[in-house]
Order: sequence, then structure tokens, then C-alpha cells
Amino acid sequence: MSGKTPTPSLKHLAKEADTLKKKLDKLQKECATVFNNPSASNRQDKLKRFYQDCVDMRNDMTDLNNRITKMTKADEPTKMSNFDSKKDDEVKRLTKMLDQVKEMEKKLEPDETEEDYYRKIKEELNSEEDGVDEDEEYEEEGGRRRRGCVDRVF
Repeated sequence: MSGKTPTPSLKHLAKEADTLKKKLDKLQKECATVFNNPSASNRQDKLKRFYQDCVDMRNDMTDLNNRITKMTKADEPTKMSNFDSKKDDEVKRLTKMLDQVKEMEKKLEPDETEEDYYRKIKEELNSEEDGVDEDEEYEEEGGRRRRGCVDRVF
């Protein structure tokens, strides 16, 4: 045995692209449903999962695109007269799908600034509910500062 794995045919790689296209179509529908419904349960979690799915799909598509691009007529197990034309068509199709995934990714990309703002607001609300004011969190005591000590008059 030579240890070298045989190069898959262009037809086989086109089937892989078909599978990715079906996954992309499904993800677009799911994403649109959740994205357009602000009251969907677990909306933020779903959007984050969709974003990660886009990243994974983009990586798979990029890998497949590279494999097709590197493929030569000599790599094709069965001779075909229009190999270059079919190869170009597959590369164009994958490029278009990659553009769609990247566009979805941009829409789904978490806005870290916005998330940090909401996290800060939530923390402030939780701290107010605990009865501790940020200005009263520290108390001078013997020249040292201790966190969590609050002067209270009873």
C-alpha cells in the first residue's frame, strides 16, 4: 500500500458542495425566523449558536474551495473533456456560498460593546438590589480599605 489517499473526483467534491448548500439554506431559514422574532425564547443563545455555525460552515467551504482550486485534470480519476469548465463552475458556486455565509456572519456577529453595556447595567441593577451602593462599598478603617463594609445607622 502506498499510504497516499486517493484524490476525490470533482463529482465527489461537487456533492460535498451540495451538502454544504443544503446546510446553508437550512441555517438561513432558521436564522431568519429567530432574527426577525425579538421575543423568541433563548434568542441570544440561538443567535450565538448560529454565528458559530456560520464560522464552522465558512471554514468547511474554504477548505472545500481550496481542494477544488488545487485539483488538476490529472487528479481526476475519470477523464472528462470539460474538466476546467466544471471546476470553474464549482469554484464560482462555492465563492457565492462563502459570500452568503460571510454576510450572515456579519449580521450575527455579537456586538461586544453592546453586550458589555448590558452586562454592566445588569451588574449595577443586581448591586442595587443587594442594597449596596457603589459609593459605599469601601470603608476607611485604620488606614486600610475593606470591601463590603458599609456604615449603617440603626
